[in-house]
Amino acid sequence: MLQGGDGRPPAPALADVLAVFQALTGLRAVARTEAGRPLEGEDPPPRLCRLMRGARANTGRQECIASAAPPALGSPRLFECPCGLLGGIARVPAPEGGAALVTCGQVLDADGGAEGRAELVRRGGARGVAPGVLRAALREMKAMTRGELGAALDLLASMLRWRAVRAGAVAPRSSEASPDPAGALTEALRGGDRLTAANVAPGVLGRDLHTRAAALRLTASICEAASGAFIPLESADRIATRAAREIASAACSEEIGAVVRRVLAAVLGAPEPPPGAAADAVRRAAEYIEAHYDHDLTLPEVARHAGLSPAYFSALFKREIGIGFRCFLTQARLAAARRLLEESGRSVEEVAAAAGFNDAHYFSRVFSRSFGLPPGRFRQRHRRATG
Repeated sequence: MLQGGDGRPPAPALADVLAVFQALTGLRAVARTEAGRPLEGEDPPPRLCRLMRGARANTGRQECIASAAPPALGSPRLFECPCGLLGGIARVPAPEGGAALVTCGQVLDADGGAEGRAELVRRGGARGVAPGVLRAALREMKAMTRGELGAALDLLASMLRWRAVRAGAVAPRSSEASPDPAGALTEALRGGDRLTAANVAPGVLGRDLHTRAAALRLTASICEAASGAFIPLESADRIATRAAREIASAACSEEIGAVVRRVLAAVLGAPEPPPGAAADAVRRAAEYIEAHYDHDLTLPEVARHAGLSPAYFSALFKREIGIGFRCFLTQARLAAARRLLEESGRSVEEVAAAAGFNDAHYFSRVFSRSFGLPPGRFRQRHRRATG
């Protein structure tokens, strides 16, 4: 990791940023200098590139970078490589200034459809590549529209900017000022903010993982925060349990770090919940409250019924309903108490208990604030009004 400026935590390693990006998008970004040379280690060309370009495949990414022209910071660029595939390029802002990240040799243009694939087969045939071999290579490609690849590159640019902020090379915006990557990650997970979670996730890799206890706390908090917004509660429990077993049996800090990587990949790489899933969960919770208001309900109990973590459920419920869980429960109990006062001859104490209030005096105070009259006088006025 790189030391952050002005007392900030260290910036995450570039490899950690790329690992999270791959978990989220399924794309492998390769770090290269602007001259096209690998930034670290070797980077063999993709299979399709080897088939289409033969001996020139090893210079393929140099030509891709040269033809795309490295973009300005925060402005990733799409291009079509000489093999006919979609690619993208983003600048690495810090500290490897002058380097670029390339996602080439992986993406078929989904907008091209069957005609686009046929054109690639035709190009390969002109270069002496057997159609069956080329079609097999094409099946390894990921089909994406230009919009989808552009969105993936925007995510990569955002993650790189966050890394540059942590290195002190770029001034932070107010939303990027959190000094604690782990805290920022769990906050983003609880709020369902996938972009911020992806930005800060690389910063927790390798941090505070020198003990099993620290790793256990981190993976447990990640799973708890992600449950509901990113993954079902049952999946979060399963991931956390498996991580705990693997951390307990890990032989070294590298293995512990690998477990945390897998947890992050499972959480951040999970598919987006279907449209309306949040509203459905809140609707189930509201129906459960209205059917069980006379029980001693707690927020964790109702959250579990909705399949959400308590923290995420609390924020989601207020966002969808407009009031918090406790206020909604109180309103449900008051509505039930009003019906009982109007339709039954039970005493105020009996009405309070039947509506879920454990304390009749507290019930009277809350009822008076809501309806302007104590329960007994409210009943009297209702009877006079109805004859």
